Formats: sequence, C-alpha cells, structure tokens
Amino acid sequence: MSSLKNKVLSDQIKPHELRIGNIIYIPSTDQIADVSAISKIGVFVNDNIIGFLPFDKIERLKLTNNVFKSLDLKFVGVETAFIYDRFKFIWKPSYNYWYVVDAEDSSYMTKIEDVHELQNFIFEMNREEIITDRNLIKKIV
Repeated sequence: MSSLKNKVLSDQIKPHELRIGNIIYIPSTDQIADVSAISKIGVFVNDNIIGFLPFDKIERLKLTNNVFKSLDLKFVGVETAFIYDRFKFIWKPSYNYWYVVDAEDSSYMTKIEDVHELQNFIFEMNREEIITDRNLIKKIV
C-alpha cells in the first residue's frame, strides 16, 4: 500500500472537518482507518493497536474516480462525472477537485476533494453513510 502516500493531500485535517466514521490516512503506518472519536488535538481510530493520533499524524485521502466506481454510482457520459441520488459530481482537472451540482437544474452546491468530505456531504444532505467499508477503500486507492 505504499502507493497510498501519493494519493493524499498535504494540508492538515482540522477537527471541525471530521465526524465519527470518516475515513482518514495514517502515513506512518500506511493505513486507512475510521475515526471513532474526535478531540481538539487529534482523533481515535478504530484500530486498537493505533488508538489516539494527533492531527499532524493523519492525512486526507484524495477522492478519486476509483472511489466513485467502487460505490457503484451511475456514470454520466465519461468517467469524470457521476450521479448519486440528486447530486452530480463532475471532475475539474484544472482545479483538482469534484464540482457538485444539483442533477436536475445544475445549480452549484459545493466542491469536494477528499473521501471524508464526500462522506460528510452525503450524510448532511441525506442522513446516510455512503462509505462504510475501509477495506474496500484500501483495495482501490
């Protein structure tokens, strides 16, 4: 899984960005983990061997086409646009993020760069978890 290090964004995650269940990357062990608790100085992860990690020891996991494909979402034309429920996710290579619009009227909603941001967006809009299997994410990034 050493290729994971190339799939993360460098800026540090902030406490207000996370919620329990978010998937994060741990560079020191080259692992993907689920957040099980959040404090002002770090997170607890689901792996009992690791336990608590300060924020400077975790990183964002970049949202890629492969993550979208693993979710079994509907492709829109090419592999750079996906539909989930009433949301359309469009890859913007010049900005290096996903542009989220309403699938009906194409009105702008937000931008998403990381797996945890996708998790938070879907949870906020639909109150459902979109990614629950970190082992699946390990296989596709």
